[in-house]
Amino acid sequence: YTLGILVHELLREPGAWAAVEDPAYVAAAVEEGLRFASAIRHDFRIVRAPVEIAGRSLAPGDRVVASLESANRDERAWAQPERF
Repeated sequence: YTLGILVHELLREPGAWAAVEDPAYVAAAVEEGLRFASAIRHDFRIVRAPVEIAGRSLAPGDRVVASLESANRDERAWAQPERF
């Protein structure tokens, strides 16, 4: 899935395919592919120690879901999160 999206986006974005012909850009392209189209969208965890996240207290045994998809589209982290 991710590899297919990566190739698709490299072919769609003008100049992107040519850029990855330089080995110096391959790692960055792979990282961007993982951010843009990760096959893993959520991560499930069980709290092991008391913790507070975003003003909410969590106790040991609580279950949480981390949305990697949401994090990979966070406007605070990425200038253009919806663009490859």
